[in-house]
Amino acid sequence: MIIIDEYKVKLRDLKKQIDELGVALGIDKLRQQLAEYEEEGKRPDFWDDVEKSQKLLQNQKIVKEQIDKYDELIAFHGDTEALVEMVAEEKDESFDDEIVADVASIEKMIAEQTLETLLSGEYDHN
Repeated sequence: MIIIDEYKVKLRDLKKQIDELGVALGIDKLRQQLAEYEEEGKRPDFWDDVEKSQKLLQNQKIVKEQIDKYDELIAFHGDTEALVEMVAEEKDESFDDEIVADVASIEKMIAEQTLETLLSGEYDHN
């Protein structure tokens, strides 16, 4: 049986990393930016300048993908925490492998998003 307390601590530490990632991504600013893009897209004269409209839609898609990936990470972490709590209460060893795999997946997702954050400069997409 895995040590549930160990995984509770590990998940708490991962939550701190996720929060730090949110700050590094500027997730609140991204959410605000997405709302602004959506409002801009509702304007009646939005399609008057097709090039500008396409650029805005492209930027909107990029911002939405970043937010969605971060939100997916948050949700997956929460689901894994809930699973650990359930296993702790039930003392059910049948979920040990799933918990280990889920925590490894969370760590991988954090690493990938952190790398994307580091490579988010003007020329890094190349």
